[in-house]
Parts: sequence; C-alpha cells; structure tokens
Amino acid sequence: MLLYLLIAVVLIAVVLSTRARGGPPGVLTKCRGCRHARKLFPDGTLCGFGKREVFKNEVHVGNCVDRSPR
Repeated sequence: MLLYLLIAVVLIAVVLSTRARGGPPGVLTKCRGCRHARKLFPDGTLCGFGKREVFKNEVHVGNCVDRSPR
C-alpha cells in the first residue's frame, strides 16, 4: 500500500513539474513565452501580428526570427 502511495506522489510531482516548465520540449516550449503566440497546437502555433494571424508548423517555428518575449 505504501509503495503505491509513493509511486502516485512521484508521478504527480513529475506531472506538475513538467507543466510548470511549459510541457515537453519542442514547438510548444519555444512559443509559450512569445507575445505573438495566440494559440498552441500539438503540430504548431497560431501567431498573431496585429490583426493578421498565421499558422506556423514546427519547421516554421524552428526557423522563426519573429520571437518576442512577453
């Protein structure tokens, strides 16, 4: 019983620490702090520049020079 409780606590700690860091590495992590990011998706992000919105996939985000911190 104690072993199951210990495993549950470790799993919860791992999940919470991963969410606090912004999730798994990749496109979401790079875009999370960008002021142009409007909505994040598993395969890319919706970026907003004024009234114009552009979807950028992982390749576009990897080459992105428009990243501006919030």
